Amino acid sequence: MIPRELSAVLLAATAVGMFLFARSIDTLAVTTATATSPSGSTNRLATVTSASVPVGKAEATPEPTVEPAPVAVQPAPVPVQPSPPPPTRLGTAAQPPRRTSNPDDAPERTVSGKVKASTDPKLAPAFGPKKSKVHVTVISDFQCPVCRRAVEATHQIAEEWPGDVRVTFYQHPLKMHKNAEAAAAASLAAHAQGKFWDFHDVLFQNQRALDRLSLFAYAERMGLDMNRFKKDFESTSLRTRIQGESAMAEALGARGTPAFLINGKISVGWGSWNGFRGQVLRELKQVNAMLDQGKKQGDVIVARARENAKDKAAFKVYSEGVLKPLGVVSK
Repeated sequence: MIPRELSAVLLAATAVGMFLFARSIDTLAVTTATATSPSGSTNRLATVTSASVPVGKAEATPEPTVEPAPVAVQPAPVPVQPSPPPPTRLGTAAQPPRRTSNPDDAPERTVSGKVKASTDPKLAPAFGPKKSKVHVTVISDFQCPVCRRAVEATHQIAEEWPGDVRVTFYQHPLKMHKNAEAAAAASLAAHAQGKFWDFHDVLFQNQRALDRLSLFAYAERMGLDMNRFKKDFESTSLRTRIQGESAMAEALGARGTPAFLINGKISVGWGSWNGFRGQVLRELKQVNAMLDQGKKQGDVIVARARENAKDKAAFKVYSEGVLKPLGVVSK
């Protein structure tokens, strides 16, 4: 049995031995992990355990992301379209105007600069010269919805053959249209100041507003002399003129509106622009054929009117009411 004092000595010796052993292991680990560079400076290496990094694989340091430099992009060249050919005047060509999807088959409007509006307030409003080969008489009512469909044709037909066609407008306000006569009077009051065709267009564009106040408003906006306009609008002579034109229209066979006379040949209603233009073209060819025979133009116009009129009475009315004011007298 070991005495108590000896056991204490042995335990102390064992503890000292274990302490010294641990110090020696520590010194060895530090010595292995330290290296000296050629310049004499000491670099401490990071201690890495074999469990943290697989054998044969090294951690790669991620490279910084570099934004690519912006590249200027040139826009794609715009293809150059060839310029369209200039439009040709439809009226001077032998071919009829291009058909449209418009149910009224309205014409394409052209302006030759050769067709002038009549400025003589004593004559019915007109486009084209007095001495024309074809006289187109338009009989119309400003409140008639069908008449409105023929407005573009009324403007264009004289432009189809400048100098050969005259278009004349005659009033025929129907009794069923309460504002038609007032609109007719207003248009002739504007005609007295050289503004019939401008007023004509405004009236057809505003068929639902043809009352007295509206008519005066249109005249004022147009810059007409309002004192003169009101005086002419109220004059009995103007109303008598309208009633006379309306009576002439009925005598010619125009019991409805619109109606057209082409060198005295009447047609009532509106079909299409192509049909209307075709009638004028056929009449123009007839007149030219007679002129080629050496006949005088005045005689040709009278002869064509006599042939085209529905009867002798209609020819007499047409001759007195349409041709005589233009200086074309039947023999």
